[in-house]
Amino acid sequence: MVIYSFGAKDFVSPDVAIKPSAEIKQNSIDIKLSLYKHIYVYDKKLKVLITKPKKIDLTNYIAKPATENFKGDQVIVKDFSLNVPFTLIKEKIGNVPFNLEIQYQGCTKLGLCYAPTSKTFKFPKIDNIK
Repeated sequence: MVIYSFGAKDFVSPDVAIKPSAEIKQNSIDIKLSLYKHIYVYDKKLKVLITKPKKIDLTNYIAKPATENFKGDQVIVKDFSLNVPFTLIKEKIGNVPFNLEIQYQGCTKLGLCYAPTSKTFKFPKIDNIK
């Protein structure tokens, strides 16, 4: 009963709240997060990593989306993409099959937070993508 007074219809499962996807572009991979209404993602919890053939954090090498202050935290409040250039991947691991992982945590503006989550995308060698 109390939940309904706070808008329970806006509380959705984690896979509906934040939908990650990856798209191959001409010279990069775009990792996109689509956010359900009233959902935000913590900037400090957002990471992009190569996890195979070895673990390498790429977060500081790619441009992250603009943030806004929400209750003292920097958050991202709308759909966004993270562009991972092929040149960066080749520089870090060479031309081998690899996995990219995005890590994130989101919450509703109504106060429900989801557990930290990750999604892994598998790719062949860069030269086989083009």
